Amino acid sequence: VVSHASKTVADRYSELEDAALNVANGNRDSFQTMIDANPKAFAAMNTAVGWFANGPPETCEPLPVSFDEWQAAIKEVGRLRSLTQRASSAFILAEFRTDNASATLQTAVADFQLSLKKLVYGSGANLIPAPVSEEMLKLMHVLEAEGPVFEEMLEGGGRRLAE
Repeated sequence: VVSHASKTVADRYSELEDAALNVANGNRDSFQTMIDANPKAFAAMNTAVGWFANGPPETCEPLPVSFDEWQAAIKEVGRLRSLTQRASSAFILAEFRTDNASATLQTAVADFQLSLKKLVYGSGANLIPAPVSEEMLKLMHVLEAEGPVFEEMLEGGGRRLAE
């Protein structure tokens, strides 16, 4: 719940920042958007800080997740699976010194870490919700703990598969 509130803060401040940048670039039509976004961003921050400091209310309503957000999360999980396969195959190919396999492995690991971060913390820009329950958040942290496996692949580039 706290992570979802944090995502809401990031989304609201992103809207405020976009409006402020538009105003700074001379778009006077964005003044009203900036005025409207300001109290929403501060209210979201106050809620998130209160929940972080005191815990969420005991009678907290389930957090709304739209169809588009669920769809984006499911697509990101599929992408994460694909990146896992790409990193694994690039690791094997790098061990046999196949062209560009090392660069492919580095890119796949970076993409995997970014994808996992989106699932753990949410990504408003990609419509991916933060985990909507503590159980989902715990599962995301279990998955996050597996991330170093790929980092170890990068560091152990000189290691042979036969060892």
